[in-house]
Amino acid sequence: MPRFFYSTPLRIIILVLLGIVVYSNTFNAPFHFDDVYNIAENPFIKDLSGVPSLFAGGKGPFASRPLMHATNALNYYFGGLDPTGYHIVNLSLHLLNGVLLYFLIVLTGRHLGHGEKDTGLVAALSALLFVVHPVQTEGVTYIVSRSMLLASTFYLSGLILFLKTVASERRRGLYAAGLFFTTLLGAASRENFAMFPVMLVLYDLFFISRFSLREGLRHYKAYLPVAIAFCYFVYLALNNTYDRDMKDVIGIPPYEYLFTQFNVHWTYLRLLFLPVSQNLDYDYPTAATLFEFPTMLSFLGYIGLWITALALVRKRPVVSFGVLWFLVALVPISFAVAVMGLRLGDVIFEHRLYLPGAGIIVAFSTSAVAMMGRISGERARKAAVLCLALLLIVFSASAYKRNAVWQSDLSLWGDVVRKSPNKARAYNNLGYACYSRDRIYRAIGYFGAALRIEPDNSEAHYNIGLA
Repeated sequence: MPRFFYSTPLRIIILVLLGIVVYSNTFNAPFHFDDVYNIAENPFIKDLSGVPSLFAGGKGPFASRPLMHATNALNYYFGGLDPTGYHIVNLSLHLLNGVLLYFLIVLTGRHLGHGEKDTGLVAALSALLFVVHPVQTEGVTYIVSRSMLLASTFYLSGLILFLKTVASERRRGLYAAGLFFTTLLGAASRENFAMFPVMLVLYDLFFISRFSLREGLRHYKAYLPVAIAFCYFVYLALNNTYDRDMKDVIGIPPYEYLFTQFNVHWTYLRLLFLPVSQNLDYDYPTAATLFEFPTMLSFLGYIGLWITALALVRKRPVVSFGVLWFLVALVPISFAVAVMGLRLGDVIFEHRLYLPGAGIIVAFSTSAVAMMGRISGERARKAAVLCLALLLIVFSASAYKRNAVWQSDLSLWGDVVRKSPNKARAYNNLGYACYSRDRIYRAIGYFGAALRIEPDNSEAHYNIGLA
């Protein structure tokens, strides 16, 4: 590999340019699905004077994600409902997250005394895969997923600041203050930030304390700003009424949702390694009990993942940490909602994989670079590098192609109907896309298809009445 490729500035430039190319066909994609409710029809973002009340923990469905709505309000202030500005902000956050992941790996490797060459290669490969992976498209192109992007930004920056707070000889107070404000902002981004303190402890154990409880306790000054700032997350969660309102919604029974998540975890892993048949609105079969096939098999495999991660703690700590990152980051949406008794209507969304997937990507990149180091022979090593380069090219092309589906509501919901032909919501939304373009007869056909699948679908009844 050319020497200039080992330059950090060049790697960052390549990362940013490649990300821009992959998402270059998204800037004019319109609002979709929940974008309409959270942006186009959201009165909270139409006036900047109302933004402080969001951060104050005002009651209502927007209480737990004030930072997302504040950034949308800024977008609206500067560009109204032109989606281009919203997409630029989302892509900027995505690229920033790729850069943060790169530096997190580099700084961690440097702290552990690992060679700059191998650590830099792991960091570069991880960041590139994270930015161009097709499964990330929903998290970036679907504007309302900005909450996940923001939470990921403060997850990654929080880990970097924690390392700096603990390991730096100078400016520890400054880094601790940064960690405090990072935790505040993460708490205001999305509910899945609830697992940040857990990940912080795991990161400390794996890479700083090296599994020494006594050493970990010495870092209490670094944990203190996180603990104080995290009280704000609890405050926002208690003021959020959306989750409590969902208990009255006719959705999936909580424990049925819980059992289904064991299957969903394996679908997420499949999407990370084989990102095909991606779908905005999966028609995913739910599991009525834990003892049906393949749910029991998935459950045993899930337990096996935890056992494998713990078994690799000493031999392959980065791989172990990556798998634990994946499992822990999915806890809020996979299991916490069921424990809280909420009735959500969807068991799977690809944007929920945005942050958890980073752990698997780092584990894969570490294993790939380690394998390359064991390969003897220049020709074989070049073949391995070529395979990784080909993987990046395939993923980039697949992500660009997937982004093209988001160009209009017709193409997006047409794609959903092809992949979820038995889902009423897909036909209803495709019908409304036709109705908004005065394609009335086609709209009536799609609304009728929705009602044949779900006869009591009130929204489809209303839409067919309009048509």
